[in-house]
Amino acid sequence: MSKFLVICLVLVTFIADGSLGCKRFGSVTTTSSPDSTDQPGQPITVDLIIRNQFQKPYFEYQVTVSAKPQRELIHFLESAATKDPNFKFSADFYGSLGYMITAINGVRMNATEKSYWKIHENPSGNSIDLGVSSYVPLNTQTIILNFTTWG
Repeated sequence: MSKFLVICLVLVTFIADGSLGCKRFGSVTTTSSPDSTDQPGQPITVDLIIRNQFQKPYFEYQVTVSAKPQRELIHFLESAATKDPNFKFSADFYGSLGYMITAINGVRMNATEKSYWKIHENPSGNSIDLGVSSYVPLNTQTIILNFTTWG
């Protein structure tokens, strides 16, 4: 049976040592990571502001990721989790749609409550209409991950 015919949910958790841990539900076996075709660019610095003013526990803090190759935002989140042991996140992988952040520091998105982690650029506050697997930050850019609701 082709691996493309099997529906699989991939839960990604980033461990303190920076390694990628995956839990797979289903019988899919892959030989490479879902984003293994990415080619890193020049080293850049990105500031991440993590903000939850929607539900307890409320928090806001900043993590700076420096001198990392320019590539998709998910890689900067991995680096931030490695750098700051107080920053933990998880993401689900949805095939061609990529990763979706499901939790940061234990605050989980919830479809019933219509809550999720939204990505904004700072200082404009404009919403970034790409996910963490597609959006490539610019050098010295500040990205806000804001826990919010839709509707």
